[in-house]
Amino acid sequence: MPATIRTVAWQGGYCSQKGPLLPPSAGPPPPTSSSFQVWFVRDVNGRPELFNYLSEFILTSADAHEQFMFDSVRNDADCAYYNYTAVLPTPFPVTAGTRYWFMIRADIGNGLAPWGWRVGQQDNSISARGALNGGTIVTVPGDLAFSLSIE
Repeated sequence: MPATIRTVAWQGGYCSQKGPLLPPSAGPPPPTSSSFQVWFVRDVNGRPELFNYLSEFILTSADAHEQFMFDSVRNDADCAYYNYTAVLPTPFPVTAGTRYWFMIRADIGNGLAPWGWRVGQQDNSISARGALNGGTIVTVPGDLAFSLSIE
């Protein structure tokens, strides 16, 4: 039976690094993403297949419904974490038993604090990390915080 993904949700945050050679931090950084690039990517031998996107689109921060969750102030960084939920502009069709990769990149412009995924609950203990434009993606142990709603 065919199914589609219509709604996606994820968690991420902005972190300012702290250290003796860095300027002092004024606390957790504010959100600075103007948009999020979202891709569904084919799996090839347990890795995302680069440059062969099955679906790709851009969501504004308003489309992603960026909602503050909590701050985390540590010795090495000040972070602010957010929930995101978005309805896809075009539903993504999926096939049961097929692995897909869900990838997101925030456009922070000249923002001082980079955006990154929040670590999720243990599931299959594999995620991908790297630069899509540079063509370097590696899989790493660990899970990221997201959910997909199938209709």
